[in-house]
Amino acid sequence: MIVLPVSIQFIYYNSLTFSDTTFIGKFCESFGRDSVQSDCDAGFYCKAKSYMRSPLVSLYTVATDNIGDICPIGSYCSSGVTEPTMCTPGYYCPNEMMDAYLTSLPCNKGYYCDGGAESPSPNGPFPGIAQIGGDVCPKGKYCVTATAVPGDCPTGSYLPYKGAWA
Repeated sequence: MIVLPVSIQFIYYNSLTFSDTTFIGKFCESFGRDSVQSDCDAGFYCKAKSYMRSPLVSLYTVATDNIGDICPIGSYCSSGVTEPTMCTPGYYCPNEMMDAYLTSLPCNKGYYCDGGAESPSPNGPFPGIAQIGGDVCPKGKYCVTATAVPGDCPTGSYLPYKGAWA
């Protein structure tokens, strides 16, 4: 008797039984099921035909399975999602496996976070060049805690330096 690897058995079984859209954000760990088991775990995202509740590219999966993975830094994943959600503007997501917007943290004053930020003071390895997720607040603008878009200086005032917050 020839036994195929679990991923190949499942893909074969699944392709005969369910459409690709049946499993989006869901998983099915066992064979012979007539329905999906449940949403994939928070902190992970599941593509179609996932056979793991917490998909993680590892020794147990085949790279071409494309079943999902751990939620990366700069994003969060609620249960049952198919793609990571970029961290909300004004906030940063410093860890892998963040599971909800509520676990994100406000960016520091003097900086802005425009989405997908990984640190509270995003300015990357090249200061002065905007990085993905935000940067230091530019001259003539101010950035309070949790700023998504730098504010203009009020009429009749000026801020001649970067990183201003008031």
